[in-house]
Amino acid sequence: MFRSVFAGGLRSALAACLGVGILSCGGCSCSKAGPQRRAIHGKVVSTREVNSISLQPIGELAAPAVSTTVTNGMYRFQKEDGPVPGQYRVVFGFVDVTGGFSGSKKELVAAPPPVKNVAPPPPPPDVAIIVPADGPLELDILIP
Repeated sequence: MFRSVFAGGLRSALAACLGVGILSCGGCSCSKAGPQRRAIHGKVVSTREVNSISLQPIGELAAPAVSTTVTNGMYRFQKEDGPVPGQYRVVFGFVDVTGGFSGSKKELVAAPPPVKNVAPPPPPPDVAIIVPADGPLELDILIP
């Protein structure tokens, strides 16, 4: 009698473990719901040196903002950290060649000649892009 109760309890325990295992797979990476992130890359053309870009969602897009570095005028988002399809505002990080407190500091080889009435740098451009759900993922950005 003891043996059959133990065997039944063992079967119930195994069945419960199997059931929990099957149910837990539904909540993991076995099935991802919602839009998938996209790998996107391209070139940034500007008269000022750009060292980073950020994509900030616009409007009702429920997506995280994403950022990456710009190296030699090129940027790249991987699928793991890229944007989901939708519309984004592009925010540029410019290199500060004056050695000021904003942005990155770029080493100056020689002191620049004294200049009077130096105009401040132009404001950052207002650029918006749309990341497609499918199709080409190369996007070149021209900064006026």
